[in-house]
This record gives sequence, structure tokens and C-alpha cells, in this order.
Amino acid sequence: MTYPRTVRYSTLVRFIFPVALVSLLVVIFAVVVIDLVFTMSLGLNGRCEPHLPATDERIKKLMLSNVHECRADKSREISETTKFLREKNDKLNKKVHELLLQRRKEMSTAEKNALENELTVNRELFDYLVASLRDTPYPGVDNYTRYTVARLGLAPLVGAEPLIPEFGPVINDVLSFKYPISVPPCQDRVITGGRTVFVAVISTAENSDKRKLIRQKWKNKLKEVHEEGLLVVGGFAFVLGLTEDQETQSSIEEEAKTNEDIIQIDIPDIDENLPLKRIAVLNWVNNQCGEIDFVVKVSDNVDVNVLNLAQFVHSHHHNSNKSVFGVGKYSLGRPDRANLSADEKWKMAVEEWPWKQYPPHILGDMMVLITGNSIRPLLAACQTTPLMPVENVYFYGICTKKAGIQNHNYTGPIRRHF
Repeated sequence: MTYPRTVRYSTLVRFIFPVALVSLLVVIFAVVVIDLVFTMSLGLNGRCEPHLPATDERIKKLMLSNVHECRADKSREISETTKFLREKNDKLNKKVHELLLQRRKEMSTAEKNALENELTVNRELFDYLVASLRDTPYPGVDNYTRYTVARLGLAPLVGAEPLIPEFGPVINDVLSFKYPISVPPCQDRVITGGRTVFVAVISTAENSDKRKLIRQKWKNKLKEVHEEGLLVVGGFAFVLGLTEDQETQSSIEEEAKTNEDIIQIDIPDIDENLPLKRIAVLNWVNNQCGEIDFVVKVSDNVDVNVLNLAQFVHSHHHNSNKSVFGVGKYSLGRPDRANLSADEKWKMAVEEWPWKQYPPHILGDMMVLITGNSIRPLLAACQTTPLMPVENVYFYGICTKKAGIQNHNYTGPIRRHF
């Protein structure tokens, strides 16, 4: 419907927008205050985990579905009040959004700028929330998920089925990786009754010299212990990403034909994608390896003591607990905010991680051994938990906890760095 300009300007700018925006701000402020009071009261008595405010229709269902139910009547009353306010807030958001779509093209530049300045209050409220959470204790994987979903505006992936439904909605599409170059499935090699491992060496497109050195050293030793029946090597692969350099890519394809030991993932081979490499390995093994005892994830700058590895697998294969064994001390660790000379991947902005420390985790940079019964749960945890750049914290602090996997330290299979 076309409105006369006098009605459009006076009604929209002077009445509808101010009323809608003021109502929106009041409701947002009420939601934040009630949630903060709720969080503080529950945090003091320890009855349930604190939760974070949600004002986006796309994430409300995700955040509410994971909130722990509290037994106290007062807690239930606050939750119902908060739910009601959120619903009102969502309706106001929708109304303002519809008005914007309908009228934005008809507004002057000055009117658009004034409106957008008013709407920045949402950002200011979130900044206030970040400041209130700074240097507080880590609140657990559920609240990490709620907070990060709200911060990034994530929504559950439509049509994506979770591997383990009770872990929550799917956030990361971890099941659709493509592998332009691959190796034969484990099922083709596994010997019945053997102690079976799949060895994944995390490499990069440019590290052909390191791959050559490993083939000459401990990969050949793996073949020997396999032939002697000390250990069944269900599969071995160097795991790479894609390179933009065509000459390097051609060299990798030739290397793969010659050695038949390369899995290439259809993602750029950059440091930021290291977490995706690890997830892609889990996805490949979950689809291609059936029942195995261990996945051995190792860096391409590590020399593995194969005899110690075989002994370790024989000693631990009977353990029915879901477990991950990492090399290095069990760590808490704190987010790196001040060290400007540090590697970029270790830096953590307050907004990304407002809490004062990381959850307990093992170090998996050099080598990690993952029990076969942990592969699917760990992949499912990655599927339903927002990513973060510090891989050890994400995989072996956040996701293992969500998947009910025990972390252990072990140094036997490692010999030294190359």
C-alpha cells in the first residue's frame, strides 16, 4: 500500500519507530537484568548452571533446549518470566524488522543513520555482558555453547541430523567433507582378532620432505610390526588440505600415486583450518574404519617409537572406557590476551573467551591416541559445539567433556621431534 509522504514520515519516524524501539529496549534490558540476577542467585547456591540471555528467534530454541531444569519453585518462576519476556522481545524484533523492510527505501539518509545509531544498543548490551563475565570461572560446555551461539548469531543447520541427538542441534556440518585424494578403507586391511590402529599424520601440502623422512623411518617400522603380528595397521595416511599452487598440487597427486598414503581434504591448507583437519580425520575414520582399537593422530615433525606404540595398544585395548591419551602435562591454561608476540592462533579476545581460564585439557599437538569407541561421540560433540581456534582446548577440554571421554597423559609412543 502506498502512503502519502506526510503520513509516512510522521507516523513512522515520530510515533511507530520510537514506540517500537523504546519497547524493544525495555524488554531487552528486562531480559538481561533478570537473567543476570538469575545467574548470580543460582551461582551462589549452586543449584544449576547460569545461563545467558537470548534475544534472537533463530537461537532461542537452541539455548533453551540445553538449559538445566532447576528444582526450586523460585527458579521455575524466573524461567517462565524470562521466557515470556523473550517471546515479547521476539515479537517486537519481528515488528521492527518488518517496518524496516517496508520503509527503509523511503527513508532519507539522515533517518537511516539515526535509526541504526539507536539499534546499536543491542551491541552495547552484549559488551556489558562480556564485561560482567570477564575473569569469572569457566561455566561448562553447555554455557560455552549458549554464549558462543548468541555471540555469533548461530542457528541450527536445517535438515542436518545429529549423530547423537541428545547432544543437541547441529551447529557444524562435520559430515560432508570431501576427500579428492584418499586411501583404501580400513575394512580392507583389518585382521580379525588383531590390535588395530589407524595412523593419521597431520601434514601440510608443502611438507613433502617431512613425509619422505617418516616413510624412511617409522612408517617402515610400522610395516614390520604389522607383518610380525605385533600390531595391526588398519590404515596409514598423511592428512593434507588443498593448495592454491598448481605445481605443488601436481606434486602431491604424483606422491599419492607412488605411495598410496595421502588423504587430501577439500579445505584450504592453512593454520586456521587445523581444527577442521582433525574433525575431517574423525569423519573419515568413522565412515571407513569399522571397529578399530585406536586412532593415532601425530604431527609430521614427530618420530614415533613404534614398539612402544604396539605395547601401549596391547596394554590398553581391553579398556572399555571412552578415552583419549595425549602427550604432555594435563593443563588448565589461561587465555593469552597480552602477549603481542605470541602466535596468532593462541591469542584470545575477551569477547571470544571472557572467562579467566580454560577447562582442563591434555596437549595434543605432537601425538594423541583416541580409543575406537570415542570416535563417534567426539565427532558428535564437534558437530554440536561451536568451534574455537585453540584446538587442544576445543577438542580435549570442551568436546571430550561433552562426549563423556576421559583424558589421560601418556609419553610412551613418542621418541623425539625431527
